[in-house]
Amino acid sequence: MEINASKIFNTAINLNSGTIKKYLIEEQKKSSFSPQVFFDLLLSHTKKISISKEIEYLNGKVLELTYDLKIFDEEVAPTLSDLNREYNRTKKTKKLEEAKAKAINHELFYEIVNRLFEQSISGTGAKPNPDDRKEEVIEEEVSLVSKFNGMAMEQVRAFFMPLVTKKNKDGKQWMTEEDFEIFMKRTFLEIDLPKPKINVGHGNKYAVVSLFYKFYDFCDSENFTENNKKEPYLSLLKNAFNTTTFNDVELSNFKVKSKYSWN
Repeated sequence: MEINASKIFNTAINLNSGTIKKYLIEEQKKSSFSPQVFFDLLLSHTKKISISKEIEYLNGKVLELTYDLKIFDEEVAPTLSDLNREYNRTKKTKKLEEAKAKAINHELFYEIVNRLFEQSISGTGAKPNPDDRKEEVIEEEVSLVSKFNGMAMEQVRAFFMPLVTKKNKDGKQWMTEEDFEIFMKRTFLEIDLPKPKINVGHGNKYAVVSLFYKFYDFCDSENFTENNKKEPYLSLLKNAFNTTTFNDVELSNFKVKSKYSWN
């Protein structure tokens, strides 16, 4: 009996980002498949629909809408009445927020399915009933939220995952998986751990600054910031890694200055 992977996928990406993982675990429990088989089938579905290309397209759409909104007041708005200007700005802003949410949910779905599949492999055979215990642990993780701003940790992880999956301009991986896990736990769960390493290299400083600014911008759009304050996010960057590279970054240059693509 095959699972309806298409239905599960379409349902998951339309859920609140904090409940996607819980939904997938519940669907696995209802199925006749083990976690390993179930999540492997979902991974196969993501390959069929070329989810990586879809994520790339969605992120491109976000950038396009962001640009449209940026130039709106400069070029289009002056030719419109106050009522039409406000209507069009509201319409564009709504489309941008919808595109952002859709892009992050696609990335989150892909990241969660990968992690659940990897967990199902690593846990097989460890105990008499490994699947039961593994599901208990996974369900506990669903409730984890960032102590920094209350965002679901799965959402935070998905946002910063390019630090592991992409390379800097020097062709080196930004962070090892081990250092990335320390970064997640130390920075967002406030666990007392040594600062992790990051391969900033030469001329890569503002690529990282841009990533953290984009995190601020996303959190601000999702109402995870307090009074639109950038200071906590700048401090987050300065205290995140075992380097002094970002010590001289000020609010005036805490913005997207690099052309490096994190998508």
